[in-house]
Amino acid sequence: MNKLKYRSDIDGLRAIAVLSVVWYHAFPEYFKGGYIGVDIFFVISGFLISGIIFENLEKNKFSFREFYTRRIIRIFPALLLVFLFSLFVGWLTLLPGEFEQLGKHISGGASFISNFILWNESGYFDNIAETKPLLHLWSLAVEEQFYIIWPLLLFFTWKFRFNKFFLILVILLISFCINLYLLSKDPSGTFYLPFSRFWELLIGSFLAYVIFYNKLNSDKYNGYLEKFNLKFFANILSLIGIILISYGLYSITKISEFPGYLALYPTLGAMLIILSGQISWIGQRVLSNPIFVWIGLISYPLYLWHWPLLSFARIIEDGTPNNMIIYTAVLLSILLSWVTFKFIEKPLRNSNDKGKKAILLIILMVIIGAIGYAIFIKNGIPDRFVKQQGVMNIFAKPRTAVNSYECNKWVPELQNVEFKNGFCMLSKNQAPTILFIGDSHMSQYQSSIWNNFSSESVMMIVKHYCLPFSSNHSMRGECKENFDSIIKLIEENKTIKKIYMTGYWSFLMTGGSAESGTRWRTSLPVMDDVASSFKKHGENLISTILNANKEVVFIKDIPDLNFDIQSCYDMRPFRLTAKRNRDACYLDYNEYKDRVTQYDNVINDILNKYSDVKVYDPRHIFCRENKCYASDEKLPYYENGDHLNDLASDMVIKDMINTLK
Repeated sequence: MNKLKYRSDIDGLRAIAVLSVVWYHAFPEYFKGGYIGVDIFFVISGFLISGIIFENLEKNKFSFREFYTRRIIRIFPALLLVFLFSLFVGWLTLLPGEFEQLGKHISGGASFISNFILWNESGYFDNIAETKPLLHLWSLAVEEQFYIIWPLLLFFTWKFRFNKFFLILVILLISFCINLYLLSKDPSGTFYLPFSRFWELLIGSFLAYVIFYNKLNSDKYNGYLEKFNLKFFANILSLIGIILISYGLYSITKISEFPGYLALYPTLGAMLIILSGQISWIGQRVLSNPIFVWIGLISYPLYLWHWPLLSFARIIEDGTPNNMIIYTAVLLSILLSWVTFKFIEKPLRNSNDKGKKAILLIILMVIIGAIGYAIFIKNGIPDRFVKQQGVMNIFAKPRTAVNSYECNKWVPELQNVEFKNGFCMLSKNQAPTILFIGDSHMSQYQSSIWNNFSSESVMMIVKHYCLPFSSNHSMRGECKENFDSIIKLIEENKTIKKIYMTGYWSFLMTGGSAESGTRWRTSLPVMDDVASSFKKHGENLISTILNANKEVVFIKDIPDLNFDIQSCYDMRPFRLTAKRNRDACYLDYNEYKDRVTQYDNVINDILNKYSDVKVYDPRHIFCRENKCYASDEKLPYYENGDHLNDLASDMVIKDMINTLK
């Protein structure tokens, strides 16, 4: 198979893409849109791969065997090294639950289905991105899934003389529409799934088609504009491309609705820069600069190496490591990338017997994947750390099991209503008299409610992200349907006399998400339009309850921690710096109050309109003398940053019952 003529400006564009991603991962507070570098990679990849396929199809030299052999030689070696490194460091440093997840991600990464695994994990209870050393492999999985499908489609289109331009355009538009449609239905799916991402690679394919089928020879493949020497026009296009990418880096953040229309900034920007070719000043003087080219050459191993190093540093340090560690991780990733490229990737690409080497690499990848899966099914091999077993068992203790019954039999108003990412349960096999609604900040109380309301038939409805009410940001699709079902239930049901509601109010109010990495760490601002929609839905729910002559109890939220509860205990087997376990397991009350005042004000604005609503605030249980405690002298109150364990949940429910007598 023939290869396209080398273009140094494309390596320079790769450098911009990878540096954006690395800098974003290292210092996300300063480079908020850096993750769009992945979208630039997609365009470059679609352009180069499609160009190679077009050229070899037209010369009748295309070979599936050789195509996939080259992909394996290109992708597998550096990836295997990163897997081995992650296994070694994970064995030494990760707690059982963390190592179990790493094993699953290695297995998924080795089979190139990481994007589906991460999509399945994403949600309310997902741990934040920084604690997943192989999170970045989702994009590699999308590319490889594209490489499985796209050569086959192009081959059969060429074989049967179908219109390739029409094929590219139709699939590109369908994928882009899927991306727009899913964004409101399943934001995580839109981000991770291949069919909502293929359009980005197809932008590169579209450009490759336009250039190649304008009758350019392979040795003139530097760009359509170069053929006609339109240097001025090339400069304009490359400048627009840089502006689009720069605007995306500046304006897009991790809480933006992405990809959607916003992904057009990096993808169209990359397309224009590639189109302008090396005759533009930016392509010739900037992107073809030796430093940019060198970084572009090591961009693939650099993408693979940098994130595990940064992620392991954050895990080991139980939070954000100091700047010295971050800078060291970045520099080490560059060094490892150069070593990988110089001594492994390059020799393999230039070697003979690529077919045999590809088979060996496949066998090694299968073995690594099997090892990862074995770690996953062995629950992270907890016997590695004997000294930490006692403390780890505290956090591994499951919640108290309670007998529950399905709602449908006794609540006809909810027939055919499904609470995905949640549940509807009864404490007794009879019609309910009390209703508890909320998200996981309600379900954390379930066992205690079942025990302390034993004389009542209690119904609990839980829907993560959504209930008891949210802002317009989340109140759509299934969430809106479930909310409307709750309204109907309240209006029509005659057996329920009292309704309790609680939720992770700051999360519901702002539309925060686990994927954004904001939970337990930072506070999102409450925008006026978001607060307005949140109030509207809350007032609608409370008014409906009161108009139905039912009592309302509004439960305010518990303090959410800005540190890992496990850092209160000596669990971490290895650290980069001195022992960092907290001397005292508490929040500073004034800092906490400053952080949540904006949310409390919105809640109080709602409650001040309803004098008949009973309000219970559990924070006095945990906060006293300007401190909000996360544990007693021996045992923790929390199982993670914002959910109580059974010990503290029981304290809250018993106190609420006594307070509201």
